[in-house]
Amino acid sequence: MFAKETNESAVSALVDALMAHQGVLLNSDTAPEDKVSRLISSGLTDKRVKIKSGWAVATSRIIWNINDGVGITPALITFSKNISKHIFHVFNEVASNAVQASQSGSMTAGYAISAASLGRWLQWQDPQLGIPRNLIWL
Repeated sequence: MFAKETNESAVSALVDALMAHQGVLLNSDTAPEDKVSRLISSGLTDKRVKIKSGWAVATSRIIWNINDGVGITPALITFSKNISKHIFHVFNEVASNAVQASQSGSMTAGYAISAASLGRWLQWQDPQLGIPRNLIWL
């Protein structure tokens, strides 16, 4: 459905639905299927700005909804490692041209990525949680 849909609003709704379910699976320590992981990666590298931003916001929402180290699962750590390269690329695109990002609406993705990385990923590296500092960051 994602590949055939051309309406950006419909794709955004599909992304939100898929990622809501992925969040539940990751919280229960179930890793995403390879097909879903590839879909997320391709969404974060899509050439359409609104689609890429929608994926970045939905992915960041999964990370954000994990509260203060409670519920961090190995599947979530693996998922974070797999998306970090792509999600930081989206952030760098927003940061490198803030005017264009504010006009296209992708500024929201930059804020969401900042919140997820600084508000959660950084907390997850706390030695008190038993997670080594090099586990999340590339």
